[in-house]
Amino acid sequence: MFVELRGDRGYFGMLSVDPAHQKKGLSRLLIDDVEARCRTAGCTALDIQVVNLREELPAFYAMLGFVPTGTAPFVSQAAKRDAHFILMSKPLV
Repeated sequence: MFVELRGDRGYFGMLSVDPAHQKKGLSRLLIDDVEARCRTAGCTALDIQVVNLREELPAFYAMLGFVPTGTAPFVSQAAKRDAHFILMSKPLV
């Protein structure tokens, strides 16, 4: 998992849990920790971007309080299908 402070906003990405350990709440624990760290650092929001090809991800992050805020291009030489990022954010106040 990648975490970065961007002024008063936190950002995380590359969250990955081994399939053998999914559905056990590990993602929620990791995100809870990121939220706490970002709050402590003075962040007022936490941002993520998910690729639209992972159709289950927006609903998962919505369950955790994230809302869509826009889109961004997904640029990759290796991509075999057209894709874009869905930008999502959650207030930390």
